[in-house]
Amino acid sequence: MNAFVHTSALQPEADLFGAAPTHREAPHVVLDATLTRNAEVRNKPVGDGDHVFPVLSLELRTATDLQQTLHVEQVFSESTRHLAEKLAATLKRGDHVRITSTLIHMHVRLPHAQTIERLQ
Repeated sequence: MNAFVHTSALQPEADLFGAAPTHREAPHVVLDATLTRNAEVRNKPVGDGDHVFPVLSLELRTATDLQQTLHVEQVFSESTRHLAEKLAATLKRGDHVRITSTLIHMHVRLPHAQTIERLQ
């Protein structure tokens, strides 16, 4: 599998018919990765925490030389829970997947920092 990472913070361009987009796309990332365990659907509080939604949860290893591990979630509405469960049933350990996500809510963890310095 080829390693594939793409990020974009560019202004969206007009489509083939010259129609300009009506909104600015959020910066996003596209990653190819391999599932390290079977996908599952969990009930999780989302947003303000007052509402619980079905969330498709994936544990992945990127297809880059660094082999980073990732936890990825996709939120579904209660009325589309069956779609989340159907997709989870098809996503098994060892499967190759492509993830597209905005960077807005991305959380990065660096568990093995070599140095931490206070800047003035």
